Amino acid sequence: MSDDLYFQVFYGSGEVRYGPEGVDFSEFSSITKKIPRARERTWISISNWLFKAFGLSRDEHEISVISVVSRREPVFWELLPLEGTQNWWNYVNISSSRGLPLVLFVQAFEKISFRTEAGGDHEGQGDIVSEETETMHESHEEDGELEILEDDRHAAHEPRQATGQADEGENIPEIVEEFQREGEEHHNAMNDDSSDDDDDDDEDYHVPHKLVRL
Repeated sequence: MSDDLYFQVFYGSGEVRYGPEGVDFSEFSSITKKIPRARERTWISISNWLFKAFGLSRDEHEISVISVVSRREPVFWELLPLEGTQNWWNYVNISSSRGLPLVLFVQAFEKISFRTEAGGDHEGQGDIVSEETETMHESHEEDGELEILEDDRHAAHEPRQATGQADEGENIPEIVEEFQREGEEHHNAMNDDSSDDDDDDDEDYHVPHKLVRL
């Protein structure tokens, strides 16, 4: 089983909608990207990868990453926030084993510093980063590590056909817990000695700077 997986990454201005198949990202721009060794990477590695892809600085920005999952048949898409290595592995392993598309929705926020009366600087979440470029940046591949398949700007998110009713009151903690339970059997097969690159061997790669929150 290949550890190089393809992800559809959504970003930009728009509104998350709900339709018969659940979550709908059709208002957002998207690109399809390959993440090498996706099953082995830690969350720090994935975060670094995303910061690089969107040209962001950890000193100046914070990011939020949300995936979509389906827990039933017919397929009905629900939001699943991603944070932490275990959470990431659960999502990748379970979704890929079910043959579901891998989808990420990325938001970025500017960090702000403020001073309290007691003194000392504190950081917090500030304005949303919303920068636009007219064209897609060219990717620079080295040893096939990264591949941008296409710019799916304004493409509809319709990974599979399904029916059902929209549910805007999703129980996110329940979704997370279910994925944690299902993920345990997958982690037993993980190779603990697999090396996680620190993105030192990754080439430069970029996507348009256009990130917003929900």
